[in-house]
Amino acid sequence: MEDRTDWEEEISLFDLVTILLRRKWLIAGVTLATFILALLAWRFVPQTFKAEFQVTFAESSFPGEFKGQISVRYYGSQEPLNIPYSFSAPLREEDSPDLLLASFAKAGKILEISRTNDFEALVERYGLSVNRTLQEGGGVLFTVASRSQELCRKMAEVLALQVQRDLLSALQERHNAKIAFFQDLVRVSAERYEEAKEKLFAFLERNDLFALDARVKEVEESLAVLKERRKILQQQQDAPVLSLPLSPEVLRELSFVSLEKALSVGEGLRERYEKAIQEIDEEIRALQKEKEALEMQKLRQSPLVDEYNLLLRDYTFWRELQRILSLSLPPYEAVGARAFDGKVMVGDIKYSGNKRSLKLNLAVGVVAGLFVGVFAAFFVEFWERAKAQTQKGTGNP
Repeated sequence: MEDRTDWEEEISLFDLVTILLRRKWLIAGVTLATFILALLAWRFVPQTFKAEFQVTFAESSFPGEFKGQISVRYYGSQEPLNIPYSFSAPLREEDSPDLLLASFAKAGKILEISRTNDFEALVERYGLSVNRTLQEGGGVLFTVASRSQELCRKMAEVLALQVQRDLLSALQERHNAKIAFFQDLVRVSAERYEEAKEKLFAFLERNDLFALDARVKEVEESLAVLKERRKILQQQQDAPVLSLPLSPEVLRELSFVSLEKALSVGEGLRERYEKAIQEIDEEIRALQKEKEALEMQKLRQSPLVDEYNLLLRDYTFWRELQRILSLSLPPYEAVGARAFDGKVMVGDIKYSGNKRSLKLNLAVGVVAGLFVGVFAAFFVEFWERAKAQTQKGTGNP
């Protein structure tokens, strides 16, 4: 059986107790050190308390923008032209809900709120920070952090109320701005419509543009009738005598005469057709000259046509806008009474971080010190035995 070294021999429970008693001051020193560290950590290491709440909001459903297009047919145009329009409520950028929510995370706003609610001293003593984070699902998450649990709780409660009140007030102001803008839009559109209507009707009383159009149309219709009559007479002139549309009296008379006499009657009818065709040609030439004169007269009226088109455009635009507004917006008197339907929702405040207990900290320090002290005692004992064994093996005293 191989020889065993002293330190490799099994250590009994009595030996363990002996080692602990021999190293009691080391264990006590380590335990005291961790006790002091636990006390200092409780006293000087800062602790941060947090509070979180989420804010979501919805603006008024009253439109902030009103746009579309109106079709206007100008005098002489083949296709209507579309005139676009767009009206947007002039809202100031500083009234934006997003900018308002961002301002609550700034130090100036925090100090303002703390002065108003009589805990400015707590803010300066224990520090305070507010962070604002946009949420993917919508809304804004506010996080309040402080070294004081009381300050964290108070600030979270006050900030939640302040955000809800100020944001609701801002949304109400934006709603009122929209209402006021569309009130002016309805009023101005009515005034512009009446103004455009008066100008157009006054122009029509001074200038009769449509009389020329009516006369030109009459001439064109007369020309069409004359040309059709001339065509029919030409066909009758070229047709055989017996195929002509003769009256019953003429037919009875021709039935008792010779062929030569009947042919002479036909020649007379052709001469009458020839004369009728010449008369129609003269009438056609006269109407064509009149048509050319009317067209020249219309050309000289082009400045009046341009003026009429401008008046017609304004009249049609404001008339159609009035109609669209009447269908899309409440009446002018009822707009001001339109209730605000925006909402601001503030979620429950969630707190994190509990106040540390002195007794618990000291107890943890003592227990940790005992474990570390015992470990240190056994480690030192092991170290010394290993050192002694090494010296014995080398023959050193």
